[in-house]
Amino acid sequence: MATIKIDNARYLLTVDDRRRIIQGGSVLIENSRITRVGKAAELAHVGADRVIDARQMVVTPGFSNGHMHISYAHCVRGIFPDDVGSPLKHVFALQNAMTEEEEHATTLLGLLELVRNGSVNFLDPGSTKFPDACLQAYRDAGIRVVIGEPIACEGLTPELLNAKVEAWIESQAKSLCPAS
Repeated sequence: MATIKIDNARYLLTVDDRRRIIQGGSVLIENSRITRVGKAAELAHVGADRVIDARQMVVTPGFSNGHMHISYAHCVRGIFPDDVGSPLKHVFALQNAMTEEEEHATTLLGLLELVRNGSVNFLDPGSTKFPDACLQAYRDAGIRVVIGEPIACEGLTPELLNAKVEAWIESQAKSLCPAS
C-alpha cells in the first residue's frame, strides 16, 4: 500500500461538514485516497512511504475548472495585443493549423498549468481538433475531464441551436442514467 503524508501544513482547509481550517494539519493518503485528516500531532505516529513537509503551505482540496479550451488556451495566451478586439478568428486559424502532435503537446502544457494551480479535473466544452490526441494527453497526465460536444457553428439559427442543445442533454441523461 503506497502512502503519502502531507505533514505540518500551516493551514489545512477541509470540506468536511464543519468546514474546519486546521492550523498545523496533516493529511494521510493511502492508495490515492485521503484516509485521515487532522492535527499534525494526532498523526505524528503514522508513517508513510513519502512525507511532504508543508510547514509554509496552505493545503486545499483540489479545484475544478468549469470551462477550459485545453488544447489551445495555453499556447495562445499573451500572443494577441489587447486592442485586437475578439481574437477568436486568429485563435481558430491557429488551432486549424495545428497538427495532432502539436495538439497533444499543447494539451499537456495546459494540463500542467491546471495541475500546478490545484485543479484536479476540468470541463472541456468540446473544442478539440484531434480528440484522440487530447484524450491520450488526459490519460498521460492522469487528470479527470468531462468533454462536451461542440454544438455551435456558423449560420446556426437559435431554433437549431436549441434543438441541438436539447438533443445533447437528452443523450447525456441517457448515458448518465440508463433506464433500468
